[in-house]
Order: sequence, then structure tokens, then C-alpha cells
Amino acid sequence: MFYPAQAGTYLGFTASLFVSSNALPKTLRINVTKKDFVSTFWKFADADEDAFGLYMLEKDKASLRLTSICVFLTAGIFLVIDYHRDTNYQYVLIFRGGLLLVSVLFYWASLRLMLSPDRIQSLIVATLFINFFAYTALGIFGSMPTFYYPNTVPLLLYMGMSIIGIRYRYAVVFNSVLLLLFIGVSHGFSNAYYISQIPNITINFILCTIGGAFIERGKRENFLQYTSLLHQKLQLDELNQQKNKIISILSHDISSPLISLSSLFAMYKSKHITPQELEVFLPEVESRLNKANFLVHNLVRWSKSQMDGFIPEQKIINLNVLIHENLQLAEVQTKDKGIQVNVSTQPMLEVFGDYEMINLIVRNLLSNAVKFSYPNGVIKIQAFCNEKKVLICISNKGVPIEDSVVKKLFSYQIKPQFGTSRERGTGLGLAIAQYFAHINQGRIFYKGDPSDPEMTTFCLELRKS
Repeated sequence: MFYPAQAGTYLGFTASLFVSSNALPKTLRINVTKKDFVSTFWKFADADEDAFGLYMLEKDKASLRLTSICVFLTAGIFLVIDYHRDTNYQYVLIFRGGLLLVSVLFYWASLRLMLSPDRIQSLIVATLFINFFAYTALGIFGSMPTFYYPNTVPLLLYMGMSIIGIRYRYAVVFNSVLLLLFIGVSHGFSNAYYISQIPNITINFILCTIGGAFIERGKRENFLQYTSLLHQKLQLDELNQQKNKIISILSHDISSPLISLSSLFAMYKSKHITPQELEVFLPEVESRLNKANFLVHNLVRWSKSQMDGFIPEQKIINLNVLIHENLQLAEVQTKDKGIQVNVSTQPMLEVFGDYEMINLIVRNLLSNAVKFSYPNGVIKIQAFCNEKKVLICISNKGVPIEDSVVKKLFSYQIKPQFGTSRERGTGLGLAIAQYFAHINQGRIFYKGDPSDPEMTTFCLELRKS
């Protein structure tokens, strides 16, 4: 049986569903796969679901408080009303008084306790079940009007699906239990009126189940939109950091050796220094120019990779040859610091990737090992196969890397560091190298040695050819 008094409830509920579903961006509603569609009203993957819980935490707390206030006001008002009508008031006092106490307790908990998202959900579910238990007990023992109990059930159905901040999957379980219990109570007490209301309450159940899915989907798609915007903001922040760092490097690390060279030739041209004195300065200038050239090469390759439509030139690369070539390039620096390089590689190690990028990665890692190694130290280079991957590990002994620095090693947030002989770094090499590794479906990771904090190892993992 459908009562005219319920028409307003149905219309208002339907309108709220229409608004909540159509207020979302069309791209989010259109570009979801069937699997994604299910997750947007049921449950994300565990990590994403945890993030969604944190995103909804304050809103869920507000819902719990609002529900507690509504339960408190309803119980308090009907305590007075029931006193002036023909009811079994001792039961009214027990159950409505219990609702008053529970609502105050839950409201206090939402304000004073540090509640996790799961705990909030538990309190909301408990609120629904406590209300259902109290309404059922009042309907059976409180001598309430016949229509009282069947009319409270749709209220709880709508509370579970639309008003309270409960997850849709929990609401479906609660509403299903609620419907089954009502059917059981109706037939258990053989109450003809209650039994006659089962179709009406079943219709309410179906409407709530369908409508609740739209409401939950609206919440989850708002979360997806929020995370997408947050991700874009983080990307913009990172790009801004990259831009600032690159401008700083261009103004110092590249212009400085060019200015030095220009000044040196100007002094030589004006005969302030002799050819013999010029030869003394040339090795240092050459070293600085080589570093600047390597940095420019890194930046140019990185800039190309940022362009739309960029495609890496994938081919088979012989790592043994590549490592040998980079050792030759680093020979001057290793001799200047008295560093011995020990190489241990498996024969015919081949990987598939962009040669120039992988070459720059190895050169960056080797350059860092030389820069941060103690003078007269030893650098170990190992290259070997590991299942479907190839690993290149470069180790050196130097000043231990602080934990705060380890967390930022592969980001653009790391500050320029000085080597053991005061060689100046840029703070860009590892970030660019890691980016190149990802493009080639590989990665770089840092390995510390707990027994020897001065031992530093960086490993490059690449796919085999």
C-alpha cells in the first residue's frame, strides 16, 4: 500500500539522485570501463579505498554528528509525545532513553576521539542497528499505533542509503538484513498489517538500493576528480621545481666554465700570462668544460624526452662495451683521485632500450661514484643477469648518505651536493637518470649497507634483450 504522505519523500529522494549524478563532469561518467563503473559505487582497490576513506573522513564525521542530532531530537520529542498518548511508557522510556544516551555518546566520540575511517563506518552501522532494534522493540512491546513500526522501516532504509555517510556496500548489507528481519518479525507475530506492508517496504528497499548506488558513485567520482586535480598540481609543482633548478644550473654550472675560459684567453691575449702559465690552467678548464658539456647533453636529451610524440630509439645494447666506453671517459677523474675501478661482468650482457639514454644513466652513476668516493678508494662495477632482468650495480665508499637525502635521491628536490674533493654536483643527475630508466622500462634503486654506512651502491635494472 502506498500512502500519499510518502509521495514527498519519494520525489525529494529522486530529485537528490538526479542532482548528485548529473552534477559530475561528463568525462568521468563517460570514460569509465565496466570494471571501473563497478568500483565507482562498490569498492576501489585496497590502497585507493584507504585514500577514499581519508578523503571522506571529515564528511563522514559530519554525517555521524548530524545523524546523532536527529536521533537525539526525535527520541526526545517522542518521549514527550508518547507520554500523552496510550503507550506502554516504561518501554518507551527504556528504548527512547537508550537512543538519547547512544546519540550523545556517538556525538561526543565524533568530536573528542581520533576516529579512523573504519571506526567511523562501524559507529554509523551501529547507529542504524541500534535504531532498528529500538524501533522494533517499541513496535512489539511499547503498545505503539499499528502503523508505527512499518513506517519506521522505510525511514531507516533511506537513512542507510542517502543521509548517513555509510559506504554503499555496508548499506546494502544493512538494508537486506533490515528487510529480512522485518519479514521475519511480521510472520513471526502473524501480524496481518505488518505482512500487508512487506510489498511497500520491498519497493522502498529496491529504490534505495538503486538510488544509493548513484549517490555513492557521485562521492567516488568526486574523489577521482579531486585526486586527478591533485596529481596535476603535484606535476605542475615538480615541473616548476625542475625549471627553477635548470635555470640555476644554467646560470652557474654552465656559464661559469665559459666565463673562466673567456677570462683566461683574454688574459693571454693581453699578455698578462705566458703560454707556459696558460698550459697550467688548461687541464682544469678542460675538466670543467667536459662536465658542462655532459650536463648540457643530459639536459638536451631530457628536453627531447619531454616533447609530445617522443619515441625512444629502442635497440639491442651490449652492456660490456657500454661500460668499457664510460670507464675510458672517466679515466682522467679516477686517476686524479687515485681511485681503482674493479669490474665484474658476465659475458655478452645485452639489454633492449634507447642507447643514448642508457649510456647517460651509466655515465651519471659512474660519475657520482667517482665524485663521492674517498680519494685512493675502490669503485666496484658488477653487471649480471637476474631472471628476466639485467642489473648493473656501482659501489663506492664515501661520506654516508643521510636518511633525509635518501628519500629525495631520485627527485628534483635534492640540493646540489659536494664530492669528497669538493667537486660540485647539480642535484639533477639521479632524477634525470631515473626518468630515463622508466622510459626504458627499468629503474634505479639505492642499496645501503647496514654494516658499513660509508658503502654506497646504486643499481640499474633493465629488461633483457
